[in-house]
Amino acid sequence: MADDEPIDDMVDDGPNLVELLEADHRRIERLLTDGADTRTLVHEIEAHVVAEDRTLYREARKKLNADDLVDACLDLDHLLEESLVGLERATTDISAVRELFGRHAARQEADLFPALHDAVDRARLIELGANVQYAVRTAPTHPHPHLSDSGVLETLSDLVAARLDELRDAFREGRRGG
Repeated sequence: MADDEPIDDMVDDGPNLVELLEADHRRIERLLTDGADTRTLVHEIEAHVVAEDRTLYREARKKLNADDLVDACLDLDHLLEESLVGLERATTDISAVRELFGRHAARQEADLFPALHDAVDRARLIELGANVQYAVRTAPTHPHPHLSDSGVLETLSDLVAARLDELRDAFREGRRGG
C-alpha cells in the first residue's frame, strides 16, 4: 500500500448509512405498492423508523447544523407511526401510510442524505451502516409513537418495547395456533 493512498480507499467497502437507508426506502415502497400484509408493513416500517432515530438523526444532530430539519423529520416519523397504529387497528387506509412514507423518504433523500454524505467521512458512514443494520434487527415490531425520540431514554424504551412486542406477537401466534 502506498503512503500517499487516501485513507478512504483503505476502508472496508461495506454499505454505508445513506446507501442502506435509500435501499430500504425502495424496498418498503415496493412492499407498499405490491400490497404486503399489514403485519409485514408495520414491522418493516417501524424497524426502519427506529433505526433512523438511533443512527441517522443522532449523527445529523452531531455533524450538521440541522436541528430544525431533524425535528421536522421526527415530526413526520411520528405521523407515520400514528398511521401504522391506525393500520393495525384497521382505522387508517394504506394510502395514508404510503403517502406519509413517500414524504418521509423524499425529505430525507432531498435534504438530509446529501448534507450528511458531504459532512461525514466514508469510514464513519460505513460504521453507521453497520449500526443501522443492528438497529433494524433489534427494533420493536409495532409502532410506539409516544416513546422518547432521543438519548438514553429512547434506547431503553425501544429495547423494552421490542421485548414486549416479541411477547405480544408470540401470544397472538399461540392463540391462533391453539
